[in-house]
Amino acid sequence: WGFTAIDQWGEVHDRCGGMPAAAGNSNNRAEMFALWMALLWADDRPAVIRSDSQYVINGMTTWWMGWARKGWRRMEEGVMVSIPNRDLWEPMLKARQRHHTIEWVKGHSGDKNNERADRLALHGRESATRKAA
Repeated sequence: WGFTAIDQWGEVHDRCGGMPAAAGNSNNRAEMFALWMALLWADDRPAVIRSDSQYVINGMTTWWMGWARKGWRRMEEGVMVSIPNRDLWEPMLKARQRHHTIEWVKGHSGDKNNERADRLALHGRESATRKAA
């Protein structure tokens, strides 16, 4: 996971890390974790947070309301099942402030900050792999 933030003075702040594959982590979880860390970094400062993950954007802006209303469950093939990644969705939603805007950016489209965050995520994954070895 990785994120790039630019503060009100134009200073760039980067964070990255890795998630052990053996822990059942996925690309979705890494994308979620990056957004969560960005929310925590922004704290109560107004922020526009962008992600190239439609799963994360939709979950944070639209889907969560229905999940919460249905007790964090959804219908799948006629059966109610638990929402995957609830352990991350709930703290992410709690960290989101009213003045945070969350937007989708197309991945690999030349957006310099998104490309930078992708490089950070790769670095984080490589670091985690080296530590696990």
